Amino acid sequence: MSTKLSRPTFDVFQDNNIRRSDEAKSIYIASNVKHILDNPDYFLEFDSVLSGYDFEKLYNPNGLSFSSLVSKWSQANSIIINIIISASKYVLVEHKKDEQSFIQNSLPDIEATAIANINADLRSIMFEYTNKGAILWNENVKTLSKIDLLQAISKCELEKLRVSEKNSYSTLWKITKLNSEYLGLSNRKSLKISAMNMINKECNGSDIDDDTLNSLFIKCKRG
Repeated sequence: MSTKLSRPTFDVFQDNNIRRSDEAKSIYIASNVKHILDNPDYFLEFDSVLSGYDFEKLYNPNGLSFSSLVSKWSQANSIIINIIISASKYVLVEHKKDEQSFIQNSLPDIEATAIANINADLRSIMFEYTNKGAILWNENVKTLSKIDLLQAISKCELEKLRVSEKNSYSTLWKITKLNSEYLGLSNRKSLKISAMNMINKECNGSDIDDDTLNSLFIKCKRG
């Protein structure tokens, strides 16, 4: 289902301000649930939060929130709702990866197109393994033994690896996937401490508000 969902057209990460980001993500998830279910009861609940909502502050003066709404819907013991929510969260994760891919965003058109084509090929393979009736489809996965599941996942990953390796832009594609996870723990810790000390030094005596300062610290901790 995640391949059928559109990516969010607004800032769902809110400069890593946790409260605002959680609410913005929930707006995206709740919108998907509402539109896919197309049920008047869910429209009504969605609109009750939407009424009077301040999208600048991500705040409803009546005390309602999209985060609470998504939490309520997730507890409805509905398989389809949980699938929609899970698919939406997967899209958000992939969207975050793209947002963080500063290398790819700075590539010339030819290279950027080549990287996009590789990603499209990999998504196509993933879809073949996870669409309805396929071996890694949600319903089929429940019937697989652990060994069969691992073998299916391994086969899928091997096919994706072959596709990426045979492309002439394979090395460049790998570079765009690099992040701090490839660094050792001690190196990552040192970089975070260094960055946080720098933020404290640069912001000392400035008029920067606490929310902005906290979001900077959060970025360092998550880097």
